[in-house]
Amino acid sequence: MIGVEDMDGTGSASRQRAGEPTRGRRTWAWLAGVAVLVALIAIAAVLVVHGKSSDAAEGPIYHDPADECALISAATVTKLAPGALCKRSPTNPFNPDEIVHTPSWTVESFTRPTSIQVTLRLTSTASKSYAHAKSSLAQSYTAQLTAPNIAAVAPADLGARVRDAFLISGASLAIPGRSEARLVFWSGNVVADITFADWANVGDIEATVKAVGADLFANLR
Repeated sequence: MIGVEDMDGTGSASRQRAGEPTRGRRTWAWLAGVAVLVALIAIAAVLVVHGKSSDAAEGPIYHDPADECALISAATVTKLAPGALCKRSPTNPFNPDEIVHTPSWTVESFTRPTSIQVTLRLTSTASKSYAHAKSSLAQSYTAQLTAPNIAAVAPADLGARVRDAFLISGASLAIPGRSEARLVFWSGNVVADITFADWANVGDIEATVKAVGADLFANLR
């Protein structure tokens, strides 16, 4: 008796060669390949995002200040630099990865020109920005001072969530009799660089720039 699949001599058994995958198997293999590719793309995206936000994950996230002249409170300015007026920084193109503010407070005086200069950087690479400032200022800024002093600053002196801080101070080479102190601190996505210059001894200038730094940190939101 002849089987149904052998009636025309070309039944399913003869049409499918040994070891040849069926159409269903080929479809599943293709879908599995697509799934693996999608998973790899997703993992790569996560790694990129994680890399860009790694600094932010190390501390608090601060927002772009609405008024950069409010970074230092009026009471602190009046106490430490009486009569100083705030000058806002120029408008810069918006960059989602880095926002920079450079306000300054200056006392216009022929006898005692006191100044406070601030560079506030909100960036996704805050730790790298801080490390760069620490290495570059150790060479460039100290060259502008007589007998410069570089010292670490206890983060607790500025605020509970400050990650790291350092200070450079000394007598000005450009203006005899004037002292300067520059404080840089890092917290979360912020790196703040503050310079205070006045006609006073270096010790007083160091204490003043720390007080300005603590006030600025307290005003971050």
